[in-house]
Amino acid sequence: MANRKLHPGHTRRGFTLIELMIVVCIVGLLSTVALPEFQNIMLRSKQAERELMMNSIMRVLNEYTSAHGGQFPGGAAPDLPFNPVSAPNGKKQPFDLELGHWKDLGWAPDGHLYYRYEVLLNGDGDLVITAKGDLNNNELVNYKEIKFRLQNGMWQRMAETEYGDHF
Repeated sequence: MANRKLHPGHTRRGFTLIELMIVVCIVGLLSTVALPEFQNIMLRSKQAERELMMNSIMRVLNEYTSAHGGQFPGGAAPDLPFNPVSAPNGKKQPFDLELGHWKDLGWAPDGHLYYRYEVLLNGDGDLVITAKGDLNNNELVNYKEIKFRLQNGMWQRMAETEYGDHF
C-alpha cells in the first residue's frame, strides 16, 4: 500500500473548525461550573475577614480596658467610629488610624478592608461591634453586630445579629 497524502506538498497546520468548537464547548462547560464556586469562595473569604476583624477588635478592647481601669479609648464610652470612613462599595478600603481613638488601641489591621467597623456602648451598657460591607458590589449592605456584656471584668459575647445582603 502506498503512503498517500491528502494534499501533496502541504503539511497540516493549525486546528480544524470542529476541534476549535469542541475546545470552546469544553471551556464553556468548565466556566459554568467554576465561576459560581469562585464567587462563593470570594464571599466566604470576605466573611472570614469580618469574623477575624471583629474577634481581633474585641480581644484588643479587652486588653485595653483591663490595662486602663475599665476605660475605653476616648473615655467612659469608646470613641471608635466606623472605619474605613467610606461607605461600603464592594472594594477594599484603607483603615484610618487617625479616626476617633483607633490609634490608642495599639493595633491596626493588615492591609485594606471590605467591611467598615464600629464600636459603641448601647443603652443597656452592652458593647456592640458592628461590621458593614457590600460583599458583591450590588449596593446591598451586609450588616453584622455582636453584643458583649461585661462579666467578671471581661467583655463576654452575648448575642449576634446578621442581616442584609444574604447570599
